[in-house]
Amino acid sequence: MKKVIQLIPLLLLSITLKAQVDKEEVAIASIQLFNDNGNFLDAYNPPIITLGSQSRNTNTNSNLTLAFDQFGDNAEYFIAKIVHCNQDWSSSLFRPIEYLDQYNEFNINNFEFSAGTKVPYIHFEWRVPLVKLTGNYRIEVFKKGEKKPLFQRRFIAVKSTNLITAIIGKNIGKSADTKHRINFTVAYDSKKTLFPRESISATIRQNYRWDNALTNIPPRFVKSTPSILEFDHFSGEIDFGAGNEFRVFDFISFKGGINVSNVVLNNDINHVILHKDWIRSDKTFNQQQIDHNGGFIINTNNGNPIISADYAWVTFNLKMDNPLEKEVYVIGNFCNWKVSDENRMEYLFEENIYTTTILMKQGVYNYNYLTYEPKTGKSSNAEIEGDFRLTENVYDIIVYYRPPGARGDEIIGYKQIKRRN
Repeated sequence: MKKVIQLIPLLLLSITLKAQVDKEEVAIASIQLFNDNGNFLDAYNPPIITLGSQSRNTNTNSNLTLAFDQFGDNAEYFIAKIVHCNQDWSSSLFRPIEYLDQYNEFNINNFEFSAGTKVPYIHFEWRVPLVKLTGNYRIEVFKKGEKKPLFQRRFIAVKSTNLITAIIGKNIGKSADTKHRINFTVAYDSKKTLFPRESISATIRQNYRWDNALTNIPPRFVKSTPSILEFDHFSGEIDFGAGNEFRVFDFISFKGGINVSNVVLNNDINHVILHKDWIRSDKTFNQQQIDHNGGFIINTNNGNPIISADYAWVTFNLKMDNPLEKEVYVIGNFCNWKVSDENRMEYLFEENIYTTTILMKQGVYNYNYLTYEPKTGKSSNAEIEGDFRLTENVYDIIVYYRPPGARGDEIIGYKQIKRRN
C-alpha cells in the first residue's frame, strides 16, 4: 500500500484507505506464517517444519499455517504454490512431485468476514501441506487467473538430528561488548558424504530473520577422525551485531495501551499515535519485559481477534536533533523485515522528528528502527538501537548439503541456541 504521512489530516487517511479497498487490485495485510500447535501465542513461532514429527491433523498436513487479510467485503479466489529452493533462494531443479504428494496448486478457501469492525476485511487461513524433502521453501500466493504472485513467504523443512554442537562464544577486543560470535561443529558421515568441504555449508540467522542472515558459510577445518567439520571462524565472519531488545507497543484496546500516547477515534478508521521514541545507541543497556524478538500477534479485547480486531493508522515518532544521511525505517516481522515506502520514515524539520504512519491490525507488536543506504543496500540497527552483548537473541544454524550432480540443496542439520543473561 502507498505510504501515508502523518501530516495528512485524519479524514484524508480514511479516504485514502477507502480508495485502496475500492481499487481492482487486491490489498493484503497482516500476513503471518507460523507453526500452529493450537495455542493463541503460536503466532510467534517461526515457520519451520520438522519432517518425521506427527501432525495434529493428518499425515498430509503440517502444522504450518499461513494467515492474511484481504481488505473489502468481496472475497477473492486465491491460489498457493510451493517452490523448493536452494540455499540462496533460487529455485532448485527438484520437481514438485518429488517434494509434494499433491498437485502443486492449492485453493485457499478457508475464510471469514470481519465482524463489527470499522475497516472491512476477509481473513484467510491455509494449512500448508507436508513436504517430503528437507530444504528451503517459498510459498507464492496468487489471485486466481494471474501469473504474478501477490506475495511470498519463506519456510524451511528440517529433520531432527544431533549433528550440530554450537555455542555463543566470547569476543575479545573492541567487539567484546557489541558482538555475538557463533561457533559450531557439524558431524558428518564420511562414507556417504562426498567432498564435505565443497558440498557442505551453513546459514546462521538472528531471531529467524533472513534480511541479515549470514549465508554460505564454509567449514574452516575438516577432520576425518572423528568426521567433524569445524566452523570456528575468528575473523568476524560469523559475528552478529548483538542489537538491542525490541521496542513494543500494543493497541488491543482503543482506550490505550503500552507505548500509546493518544488514540483519535473516527467513524471510518481510528488513529493511534505512539509515544516519542529516542535513540538508544548512546544509552546503557536496559532490558525490556515484553520481547518476542521482533514478532507480532493479533489480539483484541472485543471478541474473536481473528475477525474482530480492527485496523487503525499507527504513527511512529523517533526524536532526532538532525536528520541522518541514510534513510530510516521502522522494522519488524510485521513488515517481513523489508524496507519499503510503507515503513520508510520522513524527517520533519520543524519538530526534529522522524515519523511515519502505517495501517496495522490490533495486537501486540515488537519493532525497532533501522538505517539503510540505498546505494550499497546495507542496513543496520546499530546506529539507532545500539549493540549490547547482554541482548537476549535466538540464533539458528541451518546446514546445507549438495553433493556433485545434485539438483538442489537439502538441509542435513538444524540447531537453535539462545543468548540469555
